[in-house]
Amino acid sequence: MNLYIFDKLLFSIRNNDFYIGIAAMATMAFWLLCLYFATAISHRTSQWRANKNVNFSQFLNSSLNVTYSLFTTMISIFPLLGMLGTVNALLGLNLSTEDMLNVKNNFFNALTSTAWGIIFSILFKLFHSLFANYFESQIEDSRQMSNEINNIDTKVIR
Repeated sequence: MNLYIFDKLLFSIRNNDFYIGIAAMATMAFWLLCLYFATAISHRTSQWRANKNVNFSQFLNSSLNVTYSLFTTMISIFPLLGMLGTVNALLGLNLSTEDMLNVKNNFFNALTSTAWGIIFSILFKLFHSLFANYFESQIEDSRQMSNEINNIDTKVIR
């Protein structure tokens, strides 16, 4: 990819495809939150078992579940956002006039939104494939620990 095309792509995300940029920032924030909650779960496992602090473990578990779900959902939204930008740009075409500059600009906007949708979808799919096992194992560890603590508490109460 030459620098001219890359320059035009960056210009388009700043001007026409800003909604894809906002979605990319939100997806990155969800990924960082997943990483934070999963790391907190892995570091606090021994503390929970010792202190039997089930409320905090349930909070982290539910927080990780929600942010992980949002992260995986956002990945699938990027191609749809690209198609939305494509349709929006093509609907702006006025082929009845002889204004070729308008046709050229709208066609370029259609292509850049599709490109950004594909680029961010691939990028975040790679993040997902690298960290999915870690997130899912932390969710399962936290769930098992909460169940253990709940079982101990119900035995003590009886």
